[in-house]
Amino acid sequence: MLENTISLVVDDSRTVRRIVASILNEDLRCKQVIQCENADEAMALILGGDVKVDWIFSGWELQGMSGYEFLEKVRKNPSTAMIPFVMMTSHDDRESILKALNAGVTDYLIKPFTHERFLEDVQRIFSLRFRRKHPRYRAKDANPVEIVFKDGYPYHGNLMDISVNDVLVRTTLFTKGMTQIYDKADLKISMPGGSVSLNGELFRMERMVSKDRTDMIYSAFEITKIDKASAARLERFIDGLREEISKM
Repeated sequence: MLENTISLVVDDSRTVRRIVASILNEDLRCKQVIQCENADEAMALILGGDVKVDWIFSGWELQGMSGYEFLEKVRKNPSTAMIPFVMMTSHDDRESILKALNAGVTDYLIKPFTHERFLEDVQRIFSLRFRRKHPRYRAKDANPVEIVFKDGYPYHGNLMDISVNDVLVRTTLFTKGMTQIYDKADLKISMPGGSVSLNGELFRMERMVSKDRTDMIYSAFEITKIDKASAARLERFIDGLREEISKM
């Protein structure tokens, strides 16, 4: 998902930097992660021109220049103003959150966080940011999809289209449990050469217009977690769909 991005992690805690860098590298497959222990060093790095930073993860409570002051400097400089900036902070009061939002923060993560919670939140942030930037390709074959929600009820459908961030599936109505928007599910998509397993979050349901069936819907899932092997297989599948389109 993040193979072509360079992230900058700024925090005066070596432990926090190590944990965040590890998640970005190992779980999210970031191309490169740069670590700085203070905002002055980080600002000098991104203004130096030697490296193009795609994302900034910064603590608020920093020695010297605070994370909030760092955010203000990033937003006021034309060359850095558009870099997504995620604030990592223990300030969870409404006033602090509004202050960061008004200054142009992309999102914020509340400390302390577990590995699982940080990973989940970052996947949400990145997916929302990139969802519209990645084209979706229509599946040319009837690729079966199995969907299992947290209540354990399985549903079966067919893949309609797909991107590296989300999938659209045609299924019957989710009538067995209490399925709602934002519910999480395990998806298994059958593809040539094997299947792809991933975790997804339901973000859209739309009734399918059909004269013959009244129990069919389109369900769209944001990909929230996928292992390296499945991600590689998914990318190869999408590359194949892209090549088919280019030959038309």
